[in-house]
Amino acid sequence: RRSLFCSFKMETAPGFEDHVARLQAHHNERMEERKERKQRAAQFIDPTENANVFWQEFKASKGEVMDMLEEAEQVAKPKSSDEVEEGAEGGAKESQEEARARAAAMLREASDRVGALQAKVARASLFLPGYDQRLGNDAVMMLHQQVAKSRSCIFPRQAFRFKTRKSPPADITSLMAQLRRDVGTTSQESHLQGDTLSDALDAAVSFADKQGEVLVKLPGEVGGKDVVLSRLKNCTIFICDSCGALRADRLEGCKVYVGPVRSALIEKLDACVLALAGQQLRVHSAKDCDFYVRMRSGPIIEHSSGLRFAPYNVEYQGIESQLKQGGLDQETDMWSKVEDFNWLRAQQSPNWSLVPQGERAERVSPPGGDSGEIGAGDENEFREEGRESGSLDCDFYVRMRSGPIIEHSSGLRFAPYNVEYQGIESQLKQGGLDQETDMWSKVR
Repeated sequence: RRSLFCSFKMETAPGFEDHVARLQAHHNERMEERKERKQRAAQFIDPTENANVFWQEFKASKGEVMDMLEEAEQVAKPKSSDEVEEGAEGGAKESQEEARARAAAMLREASDRVGALQAKVARASLFLPGYDQRLGNDAVMMLHQQVAKSRSCIFPRQAFRFKTRKSPPADITSLMAQLRRDVGTTSQESHLQGDTLSDALDAAVSFADKQGEVLVKLPGEVGGKDVVLSRLKNCTIFICDSCGALRADRLEGCKVYVGPVRSALIEKLDACVLALAGQQLRVHSAKDCDFYVRMRSGPIIEHSSGLRFAPYNVEYQGIESQLKQGGLDQETDMWSKVEDFNWLRAQQSPNWSLVPQGERAERVSPPGGDSGEIGAGDENEFREEGRESGSLDCDFYVRMRSGPIIEHSSGLRFAPYNVEYQGIESQLKQGGLDQETDMWSKVR
């Protein structure tokens, strides 16, 4: 039997070890690239945008509101004669009217804090999972109900009964004003998720309350900070730098061109053009606006109509390295994957569409192109500015290679370029604009 078995010697095929080594090297290279991508993405992550941190702060604020409501009920509770005597002996006697006024002030404070929590939940929707968003909204609703319950307990409605009217009824406006002064309100119609008072903004990285201006931030002037655009009308804004979070509210007839951002919250825009590249984009209450975007996730819209989307179209010196650093150097089709939270049907939402190919704007650069010379440029650069709709009573000092173009404007005046500073001659020569011509007067 032993003679029936044969011994075999396993031999490795020629080149097998080299093949295994190449596979291992390829695997190591892919793992290293993955590690580098994670490190680049981590630079744009805000440590405060964390679900655990959010819930810790939310629960602490919720506990303060509940304690405040309980204290308000205790303060307004009618005191017995023994308690009144003890207060008089201690020198801290307080009338029932004063106690009710103090309780009303506590209710107002609790109502304001609940409103702040509601805004906090809305802002956190950019990074919270959907389940956590629902929990936060439910908790805020419960706090609103608790405030209303405490208010009805402290200031109960009197039972209805007929009585003789001795004086004419008060005006409803004055009655509502008196009610708000006494017990406050849990709603604020003027509140916006991204709203910020002008005196609370960082003027170095924000623009607010301007009209008909060209506003520019050059590379290095923002440095990854949060940018706020608020209450602007008929302005053209260039943010030629990487940003943290972008918040824009109440813009009308504006054109906004932004470099890479971490996240963007856009509210109450009317007839605007906005171009940005970012991780997330959320749009509230916008109307008749065009968005040129490059996204890592589909844009989200709510309570909006007449929106159109197209690929990102901004160019300036250094943008390629900024996009690569933010992990946005590759164009994808996510710009067209729009989610309308107010449209739950399977059919296409009527609130947004794609910009037709023939109507899409060409590449857009800041005034002066890459050189940073604001006010001098070729036809395409000035055309973006000169076609601004609704310009009134403006003076332009320009040096052009072709005639300026205007539309829907009036009261415009043109004159030769008149800017001087150290180094401008070499910059103009480099851009082919060192010779003055009469094209500044060839307006069309």
